[in-house]
Amino acid sequence: MFVHLVMILVSFSTFVIAGQIANTPVVGVSSAKVTIVEYTDFQCPYCKEAHFTLKELLKQYKGKIKIAYKHNPLDIHLWAKDAAFASVCVYKQKPESFWRLTDYFFQNQSGITAETLSTKIKEFSTRSNLNYSQLETCMQDPSTKEKVSADIAEAGTLGLNSAPSFVVNGKIVQGALPIDQFKTVIDQALAEVK
Repeated sequence: MFVHLVMILVSFSTFVIAGQIANTPVVGVSSAKVTIVEYTDFQCPYCKEAHFTLKELLKQYKGKIKIAYKHNPLDIHLWAKDAAFASVCVYKQKPESFWRLTDYFFQNQSGITAETLSTKIKEFSTRSNLNYSQLETCMQDPSTKEKVSADIAEAGTLGLNSAPSFVVNGKIVQGALPIDQFKTVIDQALAEVK
């Protein structure tokens, strides 16, 4: 089991470091030495904490880190999966709006319910000059659901059964770490690639 997990991590690390994160939103410079793959859930309060920690880390480690966004909506969260579908569709329609949508979901997390989610998505799409009817169609498209399912399956393969979880240059980090602890992880990763 341990050898199998190590092999997964090594091949995953190579996959990430090579910059081959196909059809995945990435923020930060492509030449960054450290890649953080985030597996997250829009409805999770710990994911919200981690989201804003990562935004701060992007500023502090400008040019040194990049973050790839993967979905891992937990079954206990009633609107998280639909929000994940919406974000996939926003990324397809207007990639630069994806990160604004993540901010929007996390900033408004406490005011979103399964019943109000579509209204919130419509409000966001209006403000962002997105075509809402295209978003609605895309959210029902099987390929959108397959993308989110593939992220969830990937997280499961890596043993990431909670959110938020991260893979930092091939090493698993779980939970919403305080910024100083996350900086230690990044500093170690940077030291290993020099």
